[in-house]
Amino acid sequence: MLNEQLKAIKRELGILKDDKDSVSEKFRQRLASLTVPVTIMEVIEQELAKLSNLESSSAEFSVTRNYLDWLTSIPWGRYTEDSLDLVKAREILDHDHYGMTEAKDRILVVQPSSNCLGVYSLISENTGLVLDQLTIEKSVLQTLIRFYTRESGVRNLNHLIERIYRKAALNSILNPVNEKNLTPERLADLIGPVKYPENTFYGKKTPVGVTTGLAWTAVGGAVLYVECRPRPEGGSGQLLLTGNLGDVMKESSEIALTVSQSFLKRKYPDNDFLVLNKGRIHLHVPEVI
Repeated sequence: MLNEQLKAIKRELGILKDDKDSVSEKFRQRLASLTVPVTIMEVIEQELAKLSNLESSSAEFSVTRNYLDWLTSIPWGRYTEDSLDLVKAREILDHDHYGMTEAKDRILVVQPSSNCLGVYSLISENTGLVLDQLTIEKSVLQTLIRFYTRESGVRNLNHLIERIYRKAALNSILNPVNEKNLTPERLADLIGPVKYPENTFYGKKTPVGVTTGLAWTAVGGAVLYVECRPRPEGGSGQLLLTGNLGDVMKESSEIALTVSQSFLKRKYPDNDFLVLNKGRIHLHVPEVI
């Protein structure tokens, strides 16, 4: 009680100010040295007026105070000269961050602008390279479609082509090379390794125990290899199933084993591997990319 009376006396004498008054004065002192746009200043005045009507103990008071603190901390009207020296920017990034090449390239590409045409406007000023000076051969498009994208539309393909132009534009500044024609061999350097490699592990002719199958995927389908090997040890006449197998494929595999055992029992009744259950089969179906 005595403390509250003492505070009231100090306020009347002008010795002590309310928290709201102190906070508002601090914000106005910050604004005195800034050139705040009219629209922003209107928002600040509205928030200051709202702050003066709120109880300092309320949650909304803290929210409004934090908002004003952020608004008045921005250096309104103060500007620095931008540096678009990409070579220097590359040196700084390489010095401060090890690896992360793709992330650093992305930073350098979007530094002058957030779109491909903006990048090329900068390139034309520095190197004279423009969009129609880099030719993408038909074989490059075929490689992109076959090994980098798998979709029903062309959104990812368009995205990859934009990445190629952005990276080529960046390279023309960092490593000036008179590159006019883009070949498939250069794709790995520009957009990374292939995303969907061909599963040609066995060439044109598969060995005994391996066959090809078709798999359904979200973007159409794919060819996969089904691999099968005998395992004489630990025989039980059962299947060892590994790989990417759903319930239907597991059931189909069990049915195939039953049919095989029935066939062998008729044709080769003395077969001790499957008929007499002295061995088992390992069936592997790799995951489809």
